[in-house]
Amino acid sequence: MGAEPVQIELEEITQAVTDGRIQGGESTYARFFALHQNECCPVINDAEHSLFLTSIIVAKDFWSDLEQDLQEQIKVAAMDAARSERRESIEDVDIVKAQCAKDDIKVVTMAAEERKKFEKATEYLYDKFDNMFSDGLLTKIREVK
Repeated sequence: MGAEPVQIELEEITQAVTDGRIQGGESTYARFFALHQNECCPVINDAEHSLFLTSIIVAKDFWSDLEQDLQEQIKVAAMDAARSERRESIEDVDIVKAQCAKDDIKVVTMAAEERKKFEKATEYLYDKFDNMFSDGLLTKIREVK
């Protein structure tokens, strides 16, 4: 894609752009204004992808000691939380885009040719992270494409 990746925390993007360590960063619409990235990044390159995860990390021993019905209740609550977070993140896109228009921050969407390059460059990530998510999740995501 022509960029040299630099590992950096999301919360460091504003300072890193300001002091010249990076030219831009991977972020989300929800965090663009909240983390003051608008103060140093006059363009959003909208790759039309997002990843919001509601992570609930539980030790296997603890989890296996829980009653089956409680495990099910926790799974349902986790899915409800994830769906709610996803809805909010989608709503944030329109809110942030409207504010960008007011603040003369340009939002650029990838051309079809660039999108194909992006997809090809990131294809290996599906296999790399497949076992990190619940069984079949990445397969379902691929089927939506």
